[in-house]
Amino acid sequence: MDNTSFLPEDYLQNRIHRRTNLICLTLFVIVMAGVVGAFLVTNQQRAEVLRQQQQVDEAFENAAARLEQLKELQDRKQRMLQKAKVTAMLLERVPRSNILAELINQMPDLVSLVNLELETKVDKTKRHKSRTSLDAAKQKARRQRGRGKQAAAPVAAAPKIVPTQVIITLTGTAATDVDVAEYMTSLGRSPLFEMVNLLFSEQILIDDEPVRKFKVEMLLNQTLPMNDFEPKLVKRSLRGGSLTDALAEMATPDGSGEPQIVPASAPPDAANQGG
Repeated sequence: MDNTSFLPEDYLQNRIHRRTNLICLTLFVIVMAGVVGAFLVTNQQRAEVLRQQQQVDEAFENAAARLEQLKELQDRKQRMLQKAKVTAMLLERVPRSNILAELINQMPDLVSLVNLELETKVDKTKRHKSRTSLDAAKQKARRQRGRGKQAAAPVAAAPKIVPTQVIITLTGTAATDVDVAEYMTSLGRSPLFEMVNLLFSEQILIDDEPVRKFKVEMLLNQTLPMNDFEPKLVKRSLRGGSLTDALAEMATPDGSGEPQIVPASAPPDAANQGG
């Protein structure tokens, strides 16, 4: 079949051009609509990301402020602990009255105290400790942090705390070495003392009577909480002896049991002449 058209060729060409332009315009509109839509979606996502970034920045700022406050509180805590340690080193942890009372209460009947010495010395066993690799690493880290903070204001150096130990040396007399051993055993059981050692024990004469003179050295337990310390309580009473006999002779002859008061200017036999 012959496709012969009776339309002019100019008309057909213009019609083809219009159709092509319409298709291109439609495609351009579709592409531009896609670009605009993509831009709007991207802009919305960008705004959401910026909002989340702002929230994260605010959270970081708040966390940094809290960390700064925590660091300040830790520094203040360290300073307070340092002051507390210095104060504890300056104060007397165990009162001297408690030490003397414990020494006397632990003493057997036939033991007497002649001399007592308390000496405070630097505890070299705690002062000169061997450095481990962990201590060296910590000291290196502190030096590196110090180099990074050279521009900061200088901080006053903390006072150096020197550990000390109290050495107690007592000299006494006893009837036998058994009493000395019993006294040392009682001192060793007391939580107030530690490392009880006998320096010497020898026989001497006091009023022509042989007795044992001994010397004991011990350390004071300075870590003992005095609130939990329960001292040994000893009930002491007057036993028969020269002091009891002297008190009995002071009673009046009538048996009243009350001592007789004699003036200082009275003769020695004034107590027997009545009243």
